[in-house]
Amino acid sequence: MDEHVTQRDLEAQILLWIARLPLIRRYGLDWLTGAAEADVDAAIDLLRRLGWIDQIGIPYDAPPAERGFVLRDAAVGPFARACGMDERAVRRDWPVGRAAIRHHIARYEVTDAIVHTLVSVADDVRRREGRTVVDARLLPLTRRPEAPWSPYGCEGYACFRRPDGAFQHLFVAWDRPRAPDVHRRVRVRAWHDAFAADDYWGADDYWGADELPQILLVLESPAATAAWDAALHQAARRRGAALPVAIAVDTGGLEGAGPRAAPAVGEGPRWWWLGEDELVGIGDALEPSRLPPPAILPATVHHDLLERGALTRSPLLTEWARATVRSATASRRDRVAALRIRLDADGLRVLDELARHPYLMAAEVALVTGTPPAAVEAATRDLVKGDAIAWLDYEPPRPADPSAVALGPPERRYFTTRTGLGVLAAREAVPDLRYAVHAAIAAETGGRGRGGNRLRYLRRNLDHTVGVNACWALLARDALRAGLPRPSWSSEAEATVRFEHRERTYWIRPDGAGVLTHGPAGAAGGAAAPFLLEYDRGTMRRRDYLRKLAGIAAYFDREVWRATHEAPPCVLVIAEDERGEARFAAAVQEATARFGVALPVLLTTRRRVQQASRGTLGRVWRTPADEQRRPWLPAEDQPAPP
Repeated sequence: MDEHVTQRDLEAQILLWIARLPLIRRYGLDWLTGAAEADVDAAIDLLRRLGWIDQIGIPYDAPPAERGFVLRDAAVGPFARACGMDERAVRRDWPVGRAAIRHHIARYEVTDAIVHTLVSVADDVRRREGRTVVDARLLPLTRRPEAPWSPYGCEGYACFRRPDGAFQHLFVAWDRPRAPDVHRRVRVRAWHDAFAADDYWGADDYWGADELPQILLVLESPAATAAWDAALHQAARRRGAALPVAIAVDTGGLEGAGPRAAPAVGEGPRWWWLGEDELVGIGDALEPSRLPPPAILPATVHHDLLERGALTRSPLLTEWARATVRSATASRRDRVAALRIRLDADGLRVLDELARHPYLMAAEVALVTGTPPAAVEAATRDLVKGDAIAWLDYEPPRPADPSAVALGPPERRYFTTRTGLGVLAAREAVPDLRYAVHAAIAAETGGRGRGGNRLRYLRRNLDHTVGVNACWALLARDALRAGLPRPSWSSEAEATVRFEHRERTYWIRPDGAGVLTHGPAGAAGGAAAPFLLEYDRGTMRRRDYLRKLAGIAAYFDREVWRATHEAPPCVLVIAEDERGEARFAAAVQEATARFGVALPVLLTTRRRVQQASRGTLGRVWRTPADEQRRPWLPAEDQPAPP
């Protein structure tokens, strides 16, 4: 800490940073203030005792995170008075207040990433480039006519002052790997609209057409680069002007969810800028501006008011979350934020699995995810209590074949509700309904029992949906018994492929797709065996079989599989009975003769798999032309018997 900065000044600095960067962690406060850890801890402890701040740790699918800090809701008014600012202006320009804090809790992955980025950039600019950090903050939730300076779809803002007195402004936007491409296009359109000169809400009402700040778009996954590049170029052609957007990839290598780990102090961010061969510093990439920061900043801080504390105390976030989850009258938005506080990593994993693969039983969830059964049972109880999932009693149909395996009592099968959809959509920073329509999930989009189109389809064909889930559970069970890793599992929505072949558009929609890693017993690593799964209940007509097989034939003739696999996948068909197996085999032979493409199809029945000691890895498969049973994997790659 600077020798001219007193402990009271440090307390004021920390409170101001927490108000602008909710859920900031302790290392971020160390970086921004430059103070010793002991001094920062003492200041945080005092601010907590005086009722200014609260601390909360948000679980996610990684080890527990260090707790983050927020300005308490009841402290917003006293905070504005202590800083000599108008309370209405603070609530307008600062990410404070009940709605803002709960919004950022629900979107914790993005919130933490933006805060980390702003802290890293600020530290890097100050230490290595000699600039002063004037402002860094999360942006308001909505754009209002009285404050239109921030474009919709950007989550953060920073301002630096160069040694020559010029300002440099930066907006930050974050991209999650599972965000749909349509959401990316919507954000690009919103940025163009915000910077349109003839738009009353236009951000250039403040900035001017010649001083639009740079937008730093950070991608968690390089795989999204092509989608963003296409969206930006298409919009630029339509609008006749390019946006000031720079695409950078988060080189932390964090695919999917999870807060950033704190790097060593002074390392700064390591951005790769699209189109550049070398790393470029943030300060060198920003254009100078004569305009000061647009958001209100405190002119002075009244230390005597800070020392009084927040006279009115609001409930701690953990207490609020506990009461909200139990309340029958809580709003959906509040319930989503409360669930993010209450759910642990197992709960989030179970919720995600049930959205991707609805109508699983708890035992099946444990099997396909590798989560301990007791943890799955506890997670489903918490999710049901929080209205994130619901269940129905499924009574399996009685088999026509008396020798078939007996079916048990009604099964409790779970699916994702609208509240659960809100939790998953908020993690990807995508509106609920847009995520339900364009992401590869199935969840309710209305009241209980009124699912979205995908969930309604799966419920309408519930026997088939449950049968597909049972087949995947068998595949996972057999792989684990043989000492192999669990096969990856892509749902019908995830496995759907659209492609062009011989001037026609084809679709394939298998019931699922996956990859099983196998190899000789004791071999290091293993080979990948990709496959497409079809579950057949014997209810399709001949023309339906041929229509499905026409797409599969084109898929192999066009070799579309090369985009995702090194070897062609095998089509595994699990029929409910021998009659269905024979009908599917006859359809494959007819399709082979009609389309002139040899299809790598293996067929079996569900009863054979259930009764075989090695299950799907045993000699239960046949080809369409030969009824002799054989194993799916080559003999030399068969794992040792369990």
